[in-house]
Amino acid sequence: MFRTPQFMTEKFESHSAFLDDTTYGAALDNLVKACSDVLIESADGKSVFLGQRSIEPQPDWWLIGGRSRPGESQEQAASRNVKRELGITVEPDRFRAISTFSLLWGKRRQEPVDHGTAEIDSVHALRVTDDELSQMKLEPDEYRNASWFPIESVLSGDFHPGVKQAARDLLTQRAFRELQAAVRAGGSNRKIAQISKRLIRSHERGTRKSTSVRFQAETGTYEYDREGSTEAQDFADGLLLRHPFVTAQAPPRALLASSTVPLTTLVLGLMCVILLFAFRLATAKSRIK
Repeated sequence: MFRTPQFMTEKFESHSAFLDDTTYGAALDNLVKACSDVLIESADGKSVFLGQRSIEPQPDWWLIGGRSRPGESQEQAASRNVKRELGITVEPDRFRAISTFSLLWGKRRQEPVDHGTAEIDSVHALRVTDDELSQMKLEPDEYRNASWFPIESVLSGDFHPGVKQAARDLLTQRAFRELQAAVRAGGSNRKIAQISKRLIRSHERGTRKSTSVRFQAETGTYEYDREGSTEAQDFADGLLLRHPFVTAQAPPRALLASSTVPLTTLVLGLMCVILLFAFRLATAKSRIK
């Protein structure tokens, strides 16, 4: 969960070379491109940084990043892309995988433009320091604007559903990391059960199937099938603006008490508690031996 491991079988050497636009366009017609994008977090974790692209595909707000090169791990690709697009040097081990997307774009930069491009996109989170923030400088050839957005604004605003899903997955990863910390610290079963329940609820939010998206450039708005996601239910529940992992603060008790939890969620949460109990029991027995 939340990882992009690299397995190198036998010795691998990259033989990549520069491709002119005609050759690269032919490659895009026949291959799925691998990309590594990054959702930049502010130091306090409350906001994310997005760039407004000026070229295809996606000439609007999107994550920082670009394609991966043969031989790179996804974290190495993310580090290189951040260096190229923001001008800051970040070690690969600071990037945390949060999502993997399948992206189909109807247009692309290379001719024929309307042939589009297909991508498998690894999405990572990176929390920048104040010093790195002061050094960030956006690549002007690809972006016409950039801004910080509160996570709540991304979730409730008019952004591409892929951007919104990345924000949801960021919050889900935070829930997972909180659960990890609680287990490692020997937290109570009650606390771990509560965190497990919130983790499952968070993981269930968002897009659940292939979604067709249409961008209205004149108005800067998106049209897509919201029935294929829990977005409509998110708004009905008011969870977008009250998500317990938007900040590092503990979730309001009223939210936990008043939320209606599906039976499947309760069952999965109970399973997590049982597995944790079994793990602790086995650990205790091994210490006795």
